[in-house]
Amino acid sequence: MQQLHAADASNIDWPSLQAAYGSAGDAGELMVALQNAEHQEDWGELWSHLCHQGTVYPASHAALPVLLGIALQDARLDADDALLLAGAIVAGSVPEDPGLHPHSSTIGALIDVVEARLTLPVIDADAQLFARRALRQAWLGLKGKRCGPCIWTDWKKANW
Repeated sequence: MQQLHAADASNIDWPSLQAAYGSAGDAGELMVALQNAEHQEDWGELWSHLCHQGTVYPASHAALPVLLGIALQDARLDADDALLLAGAIVAGSVPEDPGLHPHSSTIGALIDVVEARLTLPVIDADAQLFARRALRQAWLGLKGKRCGPCIWTDWKKANW
């Protein structure tokens, strides 16, 4: 059922949407590229476009179904990055934000994915430390709770 809430980034008119630096055309190109599981390098740049210093834009909301699709890909090593960005987008939105309303079922599906990932067994505690912290922050964000940037900063340092 969650697949129904996912979207293909190439089907979204990104240039018509606003992002941090104006038109979201560049963000759309990054989203299309990141749908390929072998392309995992551009998360930091995507954050700059969609959740710059915690500010969200119409393109940020449009990205939620695409981020869900990325998070649902089997054996995706950067699925937590997609979930963390989705959480930051929801947390950066005001509750009455009309951009969130069309994505309420997608947000519910993202919460389900985070909760499922949190129940996975921890194999290497040190390797999972940042992942678990990031997933908890993603969960809080998807529930609309703002968190400090420390998790994203730590996550970024650990992965890049």
